[in-house]
Amino acid sequence: MAERRVIRSIWSTNKKRRLDILKRPDRHFGYEGVSQVTEDGETYWQPSDMSGIYETAEEAERDALVEVPWLRNLKPN
Repeated sequence: MAERRVIRSIWSTNKKRRLDILKRPDRHFGYEGVSQVTEDGETYWQPSDMSGIYETAEEAERDALVEVPWLRNLKPN
């Protein structure tokens, strides 16, 4: 069975959040985010933002820019 593949990773400026643009096994695209959390002296990555299904990676990334607030604060590459 095919697995999803990361097409692009976008990191927050403080490196405590990451959003991955993914290619799904069904040949569609989406995004998933994780945030670094520290509780009781333990640090771990917690799932945060998840998308729907898109025809292209560009559509997924465009929607992420609308839906994920911290992405809007990044300066363009």
